Amino acid sequence: SPTERKQRKVQNILETIEEAYYEVDLEGNFTFANQGVERLLGYSKTELLRMNDREYTDEQSAKKLFEAFNTVYKTGLPAKGFDWEVITKNGTRKIIEASVSLMKNQEGRCIGFRGIAREITDRKQAVEALRASEEKYRLLVENANDGILIIQDDSIKFANPKATGLFEYDETELRKISYDELIHFQDRHLLDREKTAVEDRGNMPGPFSIRMVSRKGKEIWAQINAVDITWEGKPATL
Repeated sequence: SPTERKQRKVQNILETIEEAYYEVDLEGNFTFANQGVERLLGYSKTELLRMNDREYTDEQSAKKLFEAFNTVYKTGLPAKGFDWEVITKNGTRKIIEASVSLMKNQEGRCIGFRGIAREITDRKQAVEALRASEEKYRLLVENANDGILIIQDDSIKFANPKATGLFEYDETELRKISYDELIHFQDRHLLDREKTAVEDRGNMPGPFSIRMVSRKGKEIWAQINAVDITWEGKPATL
């Protein structure tokens, strides 16, 4: 019949899509799982159709999953892009991103949930690695014994705690002045000379010494080491 042909067509689509498509009843038992779910969890379809969500999640993930599904049940609104951790048949842990919506029967009564899931383990690990790397460098910069400044268009875009203490400004105040204002007026020609040398040679100068001044006018002999960087998408000097 046309209805049966339509159902077979829909099921064929669901079986062949790359993402994991699932249907579960109100208790979290699989009622349908496509090949994507099999690939994701490592169980056969026969095994999956005997399983409850608590059998492939730990306690924390099961709680997170219940809260997400319960919110969908109470509001009737689908949830998109929430993630949780699953445990595959061989014990491997994977992080998946999923969507979920209500399934209703012809009478409009809720009979379960359906959704799409995809693995995002690599993406999550990359994000965590980046976060850890950024945290490491943040700690290094904040605790460095050298004053660190980022200069862009002669404006100070960043200053670490050592720099703010050295020049007796807080970071907000430093952002409002030009870098030249930190250079002793009698030594500004030396800074201009270094800038010219950069333009001529096309590379940053080696360490050079120059007098700088604090907010209160204190003279500070400083050794400058500078490198070209990109800051917020534009050339800058560190």
